[in-house]
Amino acid sequence: MITTVNTIFTEVLQLIGVVPSIQSPNIADLNTLMISANFMLDQWSAKEIMCRATTQINFPLVLNQSAYTIGIGNSNNIKMTKPYRVTDGFIRYLQTSTDFPLDIIEKDIYDSFPDKWVQSCPDSVFYDPGVTQQTSQAGTIYFYHTPDAGPYVAYLETYGPFSEFVNLSDLVTFEPCYFEAIVYNLLLRVFYKFRNLKTPIPLEYKELAMQSYHTLEGLNHKRETMQFDLPGMKGYVYDVNTGPEEYQ
Repeated sequence: MITTVNTIFTEVLQLIGVVPSIQSPNIADLNTLMISANFMLDQWSAKEIMCRATTQINFPLVLNQSAYTIGIGNSNNIKMTKPYRVTDGFIRYLQTSTDFPLDIIEKDIYDSFPDKWVQSCPDSVFYDPGVTQQTSQAGTIYFYHTPDAGPYVAYLETYGPFSEFVNLSDLVTFEPCYFEAIVYNLLLRVFYKFRNLKTPIPLEYKELAMQSYHTLEGLNHKRETMQFDLPGMKGYVYDVNTGPEEYQ
């Protein structure tokens, strides 16, 4: 399905009854939806259950540099939108194309290391998203140990915000299963910006919003792998709905 931001917003306004199906909405109403839609997408992207996958970033490590800033500003080492969190990663040693896993650690663990400046191939990473209020949002990625000559490239899996809607003519690049959830959940957010507070939201709209949202939650649900280190024990993939599935 290929559609535009304008098409989605028009669908919402027509369902609410702001404009007839044969007319186009005015720009002021469309801009109102733009703001509300981006607020909603920002909230969704903060919930891992609404994201289909992580985004992998990679960058070379520099000798004797353990901290790397990440953000849009030109002063940052990695120039991209600051992620919410780092979930996984590894270090690639380029001379042999060998990958070494990274432990994702929290600040208290990183702070407890007394020998942060010892040079070696890093085996742990701590991500500090920075303070909540920043003029230019940026975070910092800390590696332990401090990289030696390497050469190394870090590969990190991150969760970050969805791309916001910018122009009404822009194509919507979400997977098709997201469209209904966007339309009906956005409708619930803006309904009383256009209708009297005494006007009830149609029950079928609420049901479609809830059902489509839960569909995305089910689609993005990740099964946890449970393994046992005891000799002779087999591994299991455990699903909360169906129970364990044995694998060799």
